[in-house]
This record gives sequence, C-alpha cells and structure tokens, in this order.
Amino acid sequence: MSTEPLRSLRYVDDITCDDVLALEAFIYSQLRPVQDAAGETGDTFCVLRSLEILVCDSAGLLLALLDRVGRGQEEQSTTMLREWNRLWTTAS
Repeated sequence: MSTEPLRSLRYVDDITCDDVLALEAFIYSQLRPVQDAAGETGDTFCVLRSLEILVCDSAGLLLALLDRVGRGQEEQSTTMLREWNRLWTTAS
C-alpha cells in the first residue's frame, strides 16, 4: 500500500473502489518478486498463479458490486464482506 495513513474501514459501506484497487495493487506488488524468482514452471508457479487468479476474481467481484450499490443490498453486503476479508487475509 502507500505510506499514507490508512483510513479506518468499519463497515462494508465504507469500502470504495480505491480501497479495492489499492489492496489489489499491494498484493500484486508482493507477489511479483516471488513470481520472478520462481520462474514459470513447477509447483510454486502453480500456487502463485492460483493466488493471482483468486485476487483478480475477488477484486473484480468487489468492484462490480460497488458499481451496483443499492440492488439486493443485504446479499450484496455479505458478498462484499466475504471478498474484502478474502483480499485482506491474503494481504496479511
């Protein structure tokens, strides 16, 4: 992430597209050096590729849900919370 202080996210409604993009970028910045060192074959490559796909899918779903705020709010909030927690746990 950046050197700027993080704002507190207390509720699903606090998550913005910028938050999702920043977290996704942070995860990718941590994956790239490991991917470069691992090369493009073997088990490590497969695990890293799977993790990259998971991050892309979770971030993409979050961004799509943020784009349609208001429709199916309760189910959407549950999905957003699950995907945000998945990304946050991955980053941690």
